[in-house]
Formats: sequence, C-alpha cells, structure tokens
Amino acid sequence: MTFLSILPAELKNPTIYVGDIRVDEPITTITDLIIAGMCIYFYTKLRSISKEGNFYQLSNLFFLLTGIATFLGGIMGHAFNYTLGIEWKIPFWIISMLGIACFERSAILYIEPIVSSRLLKFLKWINWIELFIFIVLAIYYLDFMFVVAHTLYGMLFVVTAFHTYSYIKRQNHGSLLYLYAAGVLFICLFCFLFRLGLGIWFNHLDVSHLFMAIAAYLYYQGSIRLYNEYQISKP
Repeated sequence: MTFLSILPAELKNPTIYVGDIRVDEPITTITDLIIAGMCIYFYTKLRSISKEGNFYQLSNLFFLLTGIATFLGGIMGHAFNYTLGIEWKIPFWIISMLGIACFERSAILYIEPIVSSRLLKFLKWINWIELFIFIVLAIYYLDFMFVVAHTLYGMLFVVTAFHTYSYIKRQNHGSLLYLYAAGVLFICLFCFLFRLGLGIWFNHLDVSHLFMAIAAYLYYQGSIRLYNEYQISKP
C-alpha cells in the first residue's frame, strides 16, 4: 500500500457531528456528492438525445457509472469509512474503472471511420485487457493509486489521444471540448498528486473535485456536440 492510499489525519477535513452521527471529511463528501449529482444529471440529459448504437450507450454509461462511483466514494469512502474499512472501497473503485473503460471504448468507436479495421480490433482488445489488469492490481494491493493510474491512462492517454486525432482529421468541436476537459483533468491530477489545497477545510481532494466538476461539464458539453457530429462523420 502506497503513502497516497490513506490520507494523513492532518490533511483531512475535521470530523463533524450531525446530532449523534459522526461524519468524516464533510467538505470532501459534499464535493463528491456534487460531482455525482452532476454526472447523473448529465446522464439523463444525454440519454434523452441518444440514438441507437454502442457509441451513445457507452458514453452515457461513463456518466452514469462515474456518478454512482463518486456517490459511493463520498458516502462509503469518506463520510463513513471509519465504520467500513478500505475493503469497502473496492466496489466503487471497480465501478469507476468500468466507467472509464466505457469512455475509452466510446472514443475508439468514434474514430472507427478514420482508422483501419485491424487497428480498431487491436484497440478494443487492449481496452479490456488493461481494465482487467488495473482491477486485479487495485484489489490485490488495496491501493487507490491503481484507480488513479487507470484514470490517467484512460482519460489523459486513450480518450485524449483519439480525440486529438479526430480533431486533426475532422476539426470537430466536440473533440475540441474533450481536449479542454483533458487539460482541466491534468490540473486536477497535479493538485491531487502534490496535495495542493487551501487548508484542512478545503484540502487537495476538495480542490481536485472542483476541477473534476469542471472537466465533467466540459465532457458533457463535448458529448452533446459529438452526438450530433457522429452521424455526420459516419460513412
């Protein structure tokens, strides 16, 4: 288990009590729940404009699974983790990684018309293999950093790389918004890894969550445009 897996007490939000109920890391919990609410809302809005096809369904699943994982993370991973232990984090770690994998696959499907069928088949296999490897590592070592590494790989390498290629080829606005979101996620990751916060009442996790919320909104706006552009770009 690495030093980043368990947050030192001096960096956590102070515990509060709501009546007799103890709530740890209240601001971190609240910011998690805000992101969860945003993602579920984005899911419902995108689902209403989706058409038939795996591209749409996988993109929608990213927002749904991310919303569920973030909600569980706030409740089970922060507010009431003192009653559960780190093993209870595994379910929402897996849900989070499944969401990222869905987003990766949607990016792969989006570039289908402009890449070879052989490369497309290879990318789809890699998508499942890397997901399996990261899940096994996270469970075996009980280490959240493998979830972070999977997010880094999926969002800042796979999704960003494919939409960079798509933007170069098509000049599509949806992919450009995804690249803006990736830039915000990079700032989020930087704040998380280097623990850049504003104090114990708005620590590096809370700052990271702020940038995650901005990135989620940009991905949502990008998805709206991609949903319209996808039909036009298909052969």
